[in-house]
Amino acid sequence: MTEDKEQKKGLKSPKAWIKLAITIVLSALVVISQAIATTFAFRLKIPPLFMTAVGEAIPLTLGIILMIVLGGKEWLRIDKESVRYAFKEGWPFLILGVFASASVVIRSIRNGTPLAQGFLVNLIGVILTTFLIGFFEEVLYRGLTFGSLLNVFGGSRVLIMCVVLFSAWTFGRVHVPSMSLENTSIFLQSLLKVIQTAMFGITLCEIVLHTNNLGGATLLHASNDFLLMFTDAIFEGKTATGEYTTSDTEAGKLVIIVYLIMIAVNLYPTIRSIIKIWKEYSECYGPFAD
Repeated sequence: MTEDKEQKKGLKSPKAWIKLAITIVLSALVVISQAIATTFAFRLKIPPLFMTAVGEAIPLTLGIILMIVLGGKEWLRIDKESVRYAFKEGWPFLILGVFASASVVIRSIRNGTPLAQGFLVNLIGVILTTFLIGFFEEVLYRGLTFGSLLNVFGGSRVLIMCVVLFSAWTFGRVHVPSMSLENTSIFLQSLLKVIQTAMFGITLCEIVLHTNNLGGATLLHASNDFLLMFTDAIFEGKTATGEYTTSDTEAGKLVIIVYLIMIAVNLYPTIRSIIKIWKEYSECYGPFAD
């Protein structure tokens, strides 16, 4: 293999490895900035939903700057075609959210549960919050992390698939605080949550690969979060708790069943995404390719 071909394959490219190392360090700083911004936001006397938005806005800004500096400016765009493709591929992930939200709304109406005071402001807050969360997580996981790994390992189907699976597992793993075996119920809940989220991550990776931008994946991701959050916002005036497991034995059984249903529903689009990635991408170096 000639030097040029070795460079093209990515694995032999010093620049690709340097970008990967830089991205890892700076992405860690972005995550740290999120923790700092969230702590600062809680000190502000603003509605809880807007506190979350403030906590996401600062790290998102840093993530966007990092994407642009490393060469991924074009991947930040949102266009009609990428959005159309994202929802065509990802709509099954929204089904359970639609039914869950609809059931809460119907039950609340039947029980005469009033809307929270200032529910319109809460609704605006949840729209803003879910968009910022979706955009930030796509920039971090599908832009910086996935993109920098592709730049190094994008030279073959096997390596691309490994990057997809690693990225998806990482995306799922950050959604649970612990995978301890001390409590079997909590471990099973955590494991199923990681798998369920990772399945969504695989499809998001395929969407980003196909559309060459983060726009469609961002809006799909934000829509998924919106369905999970808006009922709490308009009826209780709060954000979703972000707690995906419970130590209560009976409630834990229900959580396990819910995750199993979600995994079963999402199995088809996940397998379809894996097949598409395998068939369509023998080489792909992502947004940071030289």
